[in-house]
Amino acid sequence: DGNNNAYEYNVADFTDANSNWYSVTIPSNDGCIVGSGTAQNASGVSALSGYKASTNLAGFDIYCSSTGQTVPVTVIFPGYYPNAIAKYYNSTSNQYQTIPGVQYSTVTVNGVQKTEITYSLTDGGALDEDGTANGVIVDPVALYTPNTVVTASSIASPDTGVALASSQSNPLIVISISLSSIIIAFSLRRYIKS
Repeated sequence: DGNNNAYEYNVADFTDANSNWYSVTIPSNDGCIVGSGTAQNASGVSALSGYKASTNLAGFDIYCSSTGQTVPVTVIFPGYYPNAIAKYYNSTSNQYQTIPGVQYSTVTVNGVQKTEITYSLTDGGALDEDGTANGVIVDPVALYTPNTVVTASSIASPDTGVALASSQSNPLIVISISLSSIIIAFSLRRYIKS
């Protein structure tokens, strides 16, 4: 927004051990402030089965004047992670949870494309690590990529009934050549008869 984030109570910028920047923003008119954030190495916590960590855990506190308040939050991660899924991590129970209603988008910061997520947090709710409606929301979140990512090249081609040559020719080329041969043979047959 053109303002220095260090002077905005609704924004927190912080780095991980590799100097990668994270940013957390909440609305400026909801009676809450963002405390300082930290980025904990995701490999230092319990592994998430079937996934690999794309980012470190972005942990931050939100302080609200009302208990039980719901706050929309936007987190900008240090890079672009197109296949990643946002997961909340509770260090008390060592459990992960998929964040409900999360919206994914991209944003360009200083010429670098980054993944941005937006979701809602409720004081004392499922994504509040202390689990108590006490005016403080504690929320560590990270992006994780499934170990098996479906891409266009990994999807099997449909069985068209046309066998490919050993050189893996394109089926359309094989069909085109076959049709051309039939047309030429038919034309020659008519020419010879006449």
